[in-house]
Amino acid sequence: MSISPSARVASYSLIEPREIISARVCINGLTRIGCNNVIGQFSTIGEVKQDLKYAGEATDVALGDRNRIGKNAIIHHGTVEDYRQWQPVFKQRPHWS
Repeated sequence: MSISPSARVASYSLIEPREIISARVCINGLTRIGCNNVIGQFSTIGEVKQDLKYAGEATDVALGDRNRIGKNAIIHHGTVEDYRQWQPVFKQRPHWS
């Protein structure tokens, strides 16, 4: 795992092994990040939703495995109204992994 010293990660975030988290990344809120992800510099993950329907409910951000998030990306958690648990596309691990 490689986390830049200037990155800010909330203590209640769950980060799996083999991550690369670049400089000035902010990971906040109830956030779960899978294995082998690369998060570009100045990205923000798990901040408060800007939707006017959001009333402070406990929702989360869940990123799977092997994602590449470019620099300056912003990923907010959703609202309860839009909340749903995503099901995996594959029932078993694909043959190319």
